[in-house]
Amino acid sequence: MRSLVLAFVGLVGVLEAQRCNIFSPGHWVSQQAVGMTDFASGGVATNPKYFCFDGCLATSAMVSDMRILLGNTTVPKKVKARRSPAQLQALRKKAALDGDDPNAFGCVDDGLRANIANALTKVTAYNAKGILQALQYNLNLPGWAMIVADFQFEASEIFQDINYCDYDALVGASYYSICMAKLDMS
Repeated sequence: MRSLVLAFVGLVGVLEAQRCNIFSPGHWVSQQAVGMTDFASGGVATNPKYFCFDGCLATSAMVSDMRILLGNTTVPKKVKARRSPAQLQALRKKAALDGDDPNAFGCVDDGLRANIANALTKVTAYNAKGILQALQYNLNLPGWAMIVADFQFEASEIFQDINYCDYDALVGASYYSICMAKLDMS
C-alpha cells in the first residue's frame, strides 16, 4: 500500500510538470501510468501545443497528452481504459481463444497493426528504447508521436480512429504498451 501511495505522489509531481493546455481546441488523449519500469518517447518532439510527455523512473510515474489529428470523417469513439499487465494477459488469452486480434479495439487500422507486429519482430534491444527504435526505423509515420512503456497500472483514453493506435505486445519477457498518434500541430 505504501508503494502505491508513493507512486501516486510521484504521479501528482509529474502531473505538475505538464505544460500542455488540454483545454485548448482539438481532440486530446491523456495517459497516466504508475509502476513504470521502462519507457521511451519519440517521433515528433514534445511541444506544449500538441504533445507533452513526462516520465520518471525514480517515482515510477508517467503522464502524456497528445492532440490528435483525426482521420475518420465520423466522430471517433473515445473510451477510458484502465489496465494492468495481468489484465492484458487475460485479454490476449481470451482474444486468442475467440480468434480475435486483441489490439483491434485500440488500433483500428489493420495495416498499421500488421506493420507494428512486423516491426516488433526486428527488435534487437528488448527494452522501451529498443522497441521505439525498431518502430521508428520500420514505420514511415511523419507527424506521429510514439510512447513505449512497461508499467504496473495505466489509466488512459483511447480513440478509435485511423490516426491513433494503442497496441500491447509481449516483447522479450515483458508486456509493453505502445501508444502512437498522428498529431494535430495546427
